[in-house]
Amino acid sequence: YNATLVWFRVDIDVPTTLSVLTLVLQLLHQFATRLFLSTIIRYYHQFEVGDVHIHKDFAVVVAEIEFMP
Repeated sequence: YNATLVWFRVDIDVPTTLSVLTLVLQLLHQFATRLFLSTIIRYYHQFEVGDVHIHKDFAVVVAEIEFMP
């Protein structure tokens, strides 16, 4: 199976709450980038639609996950 993860990345310069971050990402949904996860398909179960992953200086929210045989 190949997995396509549609996600957003937003740089964080100041402390940002998840609710504000999610709202911003929803407004920017048209700029979604598709990340192909074929090489890390074994980790697919760690991603769920709506998840927001905070990293050191940016955040990623999962908008859509597509699985195609």
